[in-house]
Amino acid sequence: AGKAEWEKLGGGWEAKDLLEGMVQWHAAKRPSAQQAYRHPFFWGLPKRLQFLMDLSDAVEAREPEDGLVQALNRRGKKVFGASWESKIEEELLQDLGTRRKYDYAQVCHLLRAIRNKKSHYYDLREEVRQILGGMPEGYVTYWSSRFP
Repeated sequence: AGKAEWEKLGGGWEAKDLLEGMVQWHAAKRPSAQQAYRHPFFWGLPKRLQFLMDLSDAVEAREPEDGLVQALNRRGKKVFGASWESKIEEELLQDLGTRRKYDYAQVCHLLRAIRNKKSHYYDLREEVRQILGGMPEGYVTYWSSRFP
């Protein structure tokens, strides 16, 4: 009793995160209207995709021992379980392996895969582009539906 049933509201993790912040008992813990407006819940698909690409670039430049890299990779089990490999179609996995090796247990490697496939989207085979969907709507939806 008294527990919110977030799934019934829809809007994914972004809606849940925003609403949890907005209903904090202590006003000082609630986001301001400006902070709430800047929340990812209100981001369009192009901004979401650019954020993922920028984050990927930021962690790529860091050492594996870096705090941000470690924090992201610790979230892996919550995001995809033991490995993100099982959530990707075989055709896409084959394409991923042609240019680079990925550690499927690492969030940072997932971010790099998202970034690389976007950057080389028009070089991909047609069947892989169809799996990923059109840019940016289908592409963002493909990844976010598998890795909320």
